[in-house]
Amino acid sequence: MSRIRGGLGVGVALVTLAAFSVPALASATPTLPDAAAGGVSHRAVCTPGPSGTARCHAHVVTGGAGVTPCASSTYPSGAYGTAQLRGAYGLTGASSTATVAIVDAFQNPNVVSDLAAYRSSTGLPACAVGTCFRVLNQSGGTSLSGVPGNTGWGQEIDLDVEMVSAVCPTCNIVLVEANSNYYSDLATAVSTAKGLSGVIAVSNSYGGGEWSGETSYNSTYSATSPQVVTVSSGDSGYGVEFPAAAPGVIAVGGTSLYVTSSNTRSSESAWSGAGSGCSAVEPQQS
Repeated sequence: MSRIRGGLGVGVALVTLAAFSVPALASATPTLPDAAAGGVSHRAVCTPGPSGTARCHAHVVTGGAGVTPCASSTYPSGAYGTAQLRGAYGLTGASSTATVAIVDAFQNPNVVSDLAAYRSSTGLPACAVGTCFRVLNQSGGTSLSGVPGNTGWGQEIDLDVEMVSAVCPTCNIVLVEANSNYYSDLATAVSTAKGLSGVIAVSNSYGGGEWSGETSYNSTYSATSPQVVTVSSGDSGYGVEFPAAAPGVIAVGGTSLYVTSSNTRSSESAWSGAGSGCSAVEPQQS
């Protein structure tokens, strides 16, 4: 199960991550309790890297609040399903065939089967590969031979495609996998995603510490209306990350969401782990 936040702007809901096997390239960070999430313990699946790189922002639940961590592709009790998420945000009955692009680093070679398992377990219609769901490399090609696998980013990839499916079951999804988590590769993937026909939104659920050279990527992360670029603000509490600090993006912070038995939102508040603050590099916007 994984915390929903970031580019999709949803809060502390829990979702299934189907089991997959990808070579681990980074160790996990310690488990942290979150009082704002009802005592749920969770840990980040990606770790910080050197300057000029990003880490994914997905967390996996490890226990607490009567929630049992996922051990298989079975949809768990205590998790927010698609009906609850769509109801909470007034999307029930909404239908769209628009295309949402998701940019992540590295490859999850099992994303197709993982997405199929999620949609089946939640009662969503199948998302046909090649039409409803496409996976591209950072240059827009279909060959992923040069994109290495990564366990942590693989879980972020699953979370991202599942949450687009949850809130818009009829949307088309394009996953663009960058060769690495360096911004030079991620920015190339973003440019590719922005240029794809029919893409209305580009979701980025990653970030890293600010550095002096980040402004050179600002134009890449900007979009021309009505297309939007969303970026998660981070999951380490107060403090600024890039590309959430870029002036042309919509920075999205996590929330704690509570849903009624009738699938309406009862309350929602800012999550204590959401990133925020004033950039030390980017100029203040007017």
